[in-house]
Amino acid sequence: AARGVIVRHECRTPDHLLLPIYAATILAGVWFGFVEPIIIARGTAASVGAAAMFVIAARATMKHKGIDTVDYLTAVAFIVTAAMLVGRPLFLYAFDTPVQVETDVTGSWWGISFRFLAMLMWVLLAILFLQRITTDLLKDLRTQSLTDPLTGIPNRRGFFSLAANLAKEETFAVVLGDIDEFKKVND
Repeated sequence: AARGVIVRHECRTPDHLLLPIYAATILAGVWFGFVEPIIIARGTAASVGAAAMFVIAARATMKHKGIDTVDYLTAVAFIVTAAMLVGRPLFLYAFDTPVQVETDVTGSWWGISFRFLAMLMWVLLAILFLQRITTDLLKDLRTQSLTDPLTGIPNRRGFFSLAANLAKEETFAVVLGDIDEFKKVND
């Protein structure tokens, strides 16, 4: 999700930023999962890694000129998700008993809050991504309906739309020209 949003706004792959974070998160997960099993450390590493990627994606979105409401809401959703991902471990360390064994995760605040957060934020992001796709498709269809695909200039419908908008702002004249038997030239 983070990579796709960054590519959309910066027109380049952000692998130099995201891959080291991703690799460090995976290594920490493997380390705290198999070498030195500490459930809370593994979960914290995953949360911090994901939060860092979401913050990078939100930053790329917000610094891009010309973002619309869907882009803005996606960036806000990334920031809120990152804050929750980092806030959960902090809350656990401050106010809850650390989970020691894997079987304790299911009923713990740690496990319940993660499932709730994941469900809520992924559904929200899915809705925003579907809205992004819909908005982009409608914009593309509008462009196709108003321009000639060969030349890229406004077609008849596009011309009348531009003329109507221009007529609201200024007084203008239209000059029409006709070439006899132009079909032979065109062919």
